[in-house]
Amino acid sequence: MLRKRGLLAFLALAGAAAMLAGCLLSNETIGSGEATRTWRGGKLTKNYGADYEKVWVAASGAVREMKLGVDSEQHDALIGRIHARRVDDIAVRLDVDNLGEKQTRVVIWVGAIGRERDKQCAMAVMDCIDKKLGK
Repeated sequence: MLRKRGLLAFLALAGAAAMLAGCLLSNETIGSGEATRTWRGGKLTKNYGADYEKVWVAASGAVREMKLGVDSEQHDALIGRIHARRVDDIAVRLDVDNLGEKQTRVVIWVGAIGRERDKQCAMAVMDCIDKKLGK
């Protein structure tokens, strides 16, 4: 009887781990062309055909416009990082990477698991960046 309970507990734990892995490893492409975004592993990614400094200013402005609490913000000529929090204390992280002449990548993480509401929050932040860039 004890072995059977142990096996059932193991199977339940393995099933939960598989479901969590499915959430984190699922890959979804949203949009097409210049508007293409990718949701994978709990992060939203978009490549912009725009100058790094312009994208950085838009990303930093979007965080402030959305009234996220900024824990840290730093950038140089190659990378920019913003660590912020929503009012419910959920972490929001933005990475802005200079990929070369008029090529910039923005990656947004919200929360720790990659749930649907975290994806929606990341999309809202990216929509605000797009708006600031006139896209």
